[in-house]
Amino acid sequence: MRARRAVAALAAALLLVGAAPAAAGDPPPEGACTLGLDLPEKIVRTGPRQAVVVTLRDPCGVTHRSEFVVEGPGSASYEVLFGPQPDGTGQRFVVDSSWPAGTYVSRLVEALGPVVLPLEDRAVVKFGSRASLTASRSGSRVLLRTCLAVYSDRASRWLSWTSARSTLQQQRRDGTWAYVGTTASDARGCSTRAVENRYQGTYRAVSWDTYRVFGRTTPSARA
Repeated sequence: MRARRAVAALAAALLLVGAAPAAAGDPPPEGACTLGLDLPEKIVRTGPRQAVVVTLRDPCGVTHRSEFVVEGPGSASYEVLFGPQPDGTGQRFVVDSSWPAGTYVSRLVEALGPVVLPLEDRAVVKFGSRASLTASRSGSRVLLRTCLAVYSDRASRWLSWTSARSTLQQQRRDGTWAYVGTTASDARGCSTRAVENRYQGTYRAVSWDTYRVFGRTTPSARA
């Protein structure tokens, strides 16, 4: 609540001096100095605790000290403080089991220095996955086997990713990929698909993103 009140107070102060916070995706007014965090686009959960590095976006060098809060679904939040002379290596905050999957937004809480326009930035937090593909041939029949795993926060380890869908693809001569089929993983996290091809081919599998998990693309396999 303190962070939200501080953001509201800052927005009111900006309005008093004739400036308003820039909406997400809107370009700032010409000549305006902006201030914000540079969050990674994706934060992939592959362990119980992960340090995430963020940097300060202060192109005008107008602030002496700034404080941000990164907020997401539920009560997940973390304060990020930058001192008088950020060294460019960034600050860190820790993503742990209290952070549910979803979209997180950085908001400016306080800045000491000339009034600037605060910019929001967004990061998507999801669990990581692993994917492998094997291809074997018998005559003109090629058997493609995909196996998937997902990091489990509850178990604190990697588990078979069940009922997960993957798209199978074959590489064309020009290097692009053609659709072969779609599979769903079984209780062991694996699926198989047979295709007919008299010639040697290169294949890969692309597991689908879900709300909680980032999909993966397997290394290619030839058969």
